[in-house]
Order: sequence, then structure tokens, then C-alpha cells
Amino acid sequence: MEEIVPLDKAQYAGHEIFFAYETELHYDVRVYDTAKGFSVDFVKMPLPEAVIKRFSSKLYEPYWDAPEAYGVFRFGDLIAVLEVTPENWNKRLRVISLWVDRAYRRNGYGRLLMDKAKALMAEKNLRAIVLETQSCNVPAITFYLCQGFRLGGFDTTAYRNDDVERKEVRVEMIYKPPRSRA
Repeated sequence: MEEIVPLDKAQYAGHEIFFAYETELHYDVRVYDTAKGFSVDFVKMPLPEAVIKRFSSKLYEPYWDAPEAYGVFRFGDLIAVLEVTPENWNKRLRVISLWVDRAYRRNGYGRLLMDKAKALMAEKNLRAIVLETQSCNVPAITFYLCQGFRLGGFDTTAYRNDDVERKEVRVEMIYKPPRSRA
């Protein structure tokens, strides 16, 4: 397996990463008011038809406090990226971006990068890892669950006011190490 290397900020600031995934499923988010408070369900459901989502992100955006980016190269090409930033106020590591080139998916690179994030969390004496995904990104959620992440929260209006109806609710996934630090 190739080595993970730091991506120099001066060289990679503004480097654009293009994300794409296809899904036939989504987590239907249902929020209920009850007599005792609130109830929330995330129910995995089929979509009426397969959806392909595409978006991009740039490394080292200036609004992140202290981002660090790491990459995996194969034959000189960048094939996988992890970008993180510490959230010092609450002692968590935020994964900003986790990307593996489509041609190299399902070959262990995502796990390799997630292991790097877990090592960084421990190195920096942080208590958890947090990341954002969407309720329609079932492939990513499935991967994160396999990596020990669990649902940490959600926002039904993060992207638009009709996120629930559009089946694209912001989901926060949290990883806490087995002997979690408080």
C-alpha cells in the first residue's frame, strides 16, 4: 500500500477535489413532536431512481482554523486525500474532506486515511472525530459505520429549507475511541 504524505499548504491551497457518488438508497429522516419531547427516525429507504451526486471542495480553505491535508500518490498521481482540522474548543478532530479517486475505491485507501485521522486524534490528544455527510450518501455512511462512527447529530435545513423533502439532510457522524477520553 502506498504511503500517506503531508500535502504542503503552499502548493495545495486551493487544490480542487471533485467528489461523486451514486446511490439508490437514502436515510429518510423523520422528526416527530411527542407528548414527552421529540422522536427521530433515520430509515433506510430506496430512492425512486438512482441518483448521482457531484460536488467539489478546495483544500486549505481560509475559513478553517488550522487545516492539515494528507495525500496518497500512485505513479505520481494524487489518488486519495484526507483533510482535517482540530476543533480545540471541544477537543475534536473534524474531517473536512475524505476523498478516494473512483478508480481506487474499495482498495483500502479510505480505511488507510481514516486510520491516519484516528492517529492524528490520538497525537493531538483529542477526544473524538466528527465529519459531515448527507442522508443520501449511503455509501459513505456505510463506510463510516464500518470505521466505528455513529450518528452524532443532524440539521434539516443546512443546505436548503427543504432538505428533508429532497432526501439530503446534513448528518454529523462521530467516532469515539473505545476507551473514550472525556
